[in-house]
Amino acid sequence: MTRHVLVTGATGCIGSHLVEAMLKETTDRLILPVRNPDVLPPHVRHSERVAVHTIDVRDLARNLTTLGRIDDAILIAAAWGGPEAFEVNLDATFALLSRLDAMGADRLIYFSTASVLDRRKRLLPAALEIGTDYIRSKYELVAALDDRPWTAELIGLFPTLVLGGGGDKPLSHLSRLLIEAAPWARLAGHATADGRFHLIHARDIARVVVQRLAEPLKPSAPEPARHVLGMPANETDQIIDMFSRFFGARRWPRLRLRTWQVEALISLFRIRMSAWDRYCIVNRDQSYIEVLNPTHYGAAVYAKDLTAALMELKALGLLNR
Repeated sequence: MTRHVLVTGATGCIGSHLVEAMLKETTDRLILPVRNPDVLPPHVRHSERVAVHTIDVRDLARNLTTLGRIDDAILIAAAWGGPEAFEVNLDATFALLSRLDAMGADRLIYFSTASVLDRRKRLLPAALEIGTDYIRSKYELVAALDDRPWTAELIGLFPTLVLGGGGDKPLSHLSRLLIEAAPWARLAGHATADGRFHLIHARDIARVVVQRLAEPLKPSAPEPARHVLGMPANETDQIIDMFSRFFGARRWPRLRLRTWQVEALISLFRIRMSAWDRYCIVNRDQSYIEVLNPTHYGAAVYAKDLTAALMELKALGLLNR
């Protein structure tokens, strides 16, 4: 049966990869509310399986009936800071999920960030206490969703560090940082640091969502499902090695900076850092006990590590070696 799937955030990095994957790998009809339809690639905008609606996500909940039938929804749209973060990430998303549930949608998937969870996928108090506007708004959404009963199957997806984009798709924040850091690759050979974290490509996130949508509906549970999206964790030094080797830089003898030394340098050079940034410096193990990626479904992984992501950026003409 053909499903009618609402997707918000379709013009972003993850959303654009997801729309592409769904058009290629499913027979679903897509409902795409966007502020500017011209940002969508022509083959998406003019597809017979796509219905494009010009509307702000903050106005969506009270105008849902104008969009027609909706079986499933995937809510990716987000704002990164300021009052808009709470308006979009918390208020608009909660209202939209609640309205979709009341209208009889079968499956509701919302995107958050792994930063609001501890390594066992429990809400992390520090995210609320000292997180950025983006992180706090995401935390408050998850807390609000946990306090409400749901008829639809509710699934939360919590990406770790996202790679990808370029070409006709927006670059992820991390990919932009990699491009900006490329001229300093040789200096990276001198660096070393403790820490563990996960990476995942937006295309692999899209594969997970497509596979998750294909699974049979599950009965409602006392708590909505939470999935942290990421490849197996890497040590920080492994990431530094991949980055420096990609650009042909040598690894020199390295001095390992301790937390107190980093704090001293921050103070010496009067570097402005948020409380959340300081928290991340102290708590360098950002790994999770359980992560979800395409291998869970027996599917191929598009970018298994940082080197694969750098190769993609090079192929797109966004990196020089």
